[in-house]
Amino acid sequence: MRLFLAIPLPDAARDALAAAVARAEADEASRGRDPLARWVRPDNLHVTLRFLGDVDEPMARAIAADLLRLPRPGVIELHADGPLFFPPRGSVRVIAAGLGGDVDRVGQLHAGIAAVCDAYPVERDDRPYRPHVTLGRARRGVSIDRRRAAGLPGIADLPRVAFAAAEFVLYESRLLPGGPAYAAVERFPVA
Repeated sequence: MRLFLAIPLPDAARDALAAAVARAEADEASRGRDPLARWVRPDNLHVTLRFLGDVDEPMARAIAADLLRLPRPGVIELHADGPLFFPPRGSVRVIAAGLGGDVDRVGQLHAGIAAVCDAYPVERDDRPYRPHVTLGRARRGVSIDRRRAAGLPGIADLPRVAFAAAEFVLYESRLLPGGPAYAAVERFPVA
């Protein structure tokens, strides 16, 4: 199973960010341009906490059991805080919605998850963690100029949508011809 951990978005937050992505897509299409990015489908928008990679079912169950023992930080209040681009310098590879609010608590949750996951032979990511919602990824071979990405309608005026995170989820990602499909494997309340 190809697994990751994430905070799901409530419908209102997901719909508002999906509308922003749709405006960016429509603007590119109206100008007759090839899309800058592979935009994330609305049902796949989330706040990634940790990518685990390919994990067999017994290990997935063991990780889930350990995650259930994590301290619960309580409901986490977040809001979209404007566009964010990765990497921080050079050509943009990821267009995202940055997050504000209880980001320190998300960071603590991420650190607890990392401590659990690092005890298993799963994929590691040693980059500094910055909570965000990925909206799009650069298309293969496309170099995205930061100013052009920042000026896209929808991205330039990203809605400051607020939401409460009451859980995080262990998802299985199935790679399909039309893009990835996510299925919840286990849910973990934060309060």
